[in-house]
Amino acid sequence: MRPNAAVATRVGDLGGEKVAMSFDQNSLAHIMSVLTDLYSDPELAILREYSTNALDAQIRAGVSRPIEVSTPNALSPFVKIKDYGIGMNADDIREVYSQYGASTKRDSDEFTGMLGLGCKAALTYTNQFTVNAVKDGIRTQVVVSRTEDGSGVMEILSQTETDEGN
Repeated sequence: MRPNAAVATRVGDLGGEKVAMSFDQNSLAHIMSVLTDLYSDPELAILREYSTNALDAQIRAGVSRPIEVSTPNALSPFVKIKDYGIGMNADDIREVYSQYGASTKRDSDEFTGMLGLGCKAALTYTNQFTVNAVKDGIRTQVVVSRTEDGSGVMEILSQTETDEGN
């Protein structure tokens, strides 16, 4: 989804010193924690955010089959959401998935997501979750964890060959 291009139009100049607003580098962990804890209903947020991301991935890949969602049960206490999109590799994890605000969806109105926050939604409910991503014959397993200061870390555990599709 494309964000609104202009939020406000600034007219005139009062002649004062202009100070660009930015992020305090010493407060990044706090800001990441605030951006992670946006959701009033964490369980619903997890299902909504990851299902939306899965559907967006399939739209990007031109795939029209349903995404697969498994909710926890006695045999498997995990939420699993699987798509058949373009997949992610370790570089995608490093350059987009791990970055607050990074998004590949702002160039089109075809997609729902665009804020670059939803993929971290599970951290509002749990301190750790696993991502299994497949792209071009490589399965990348990533553990996403919340750290002591409220920020997070993504640890790429393995990259192995697979015959699974993206």
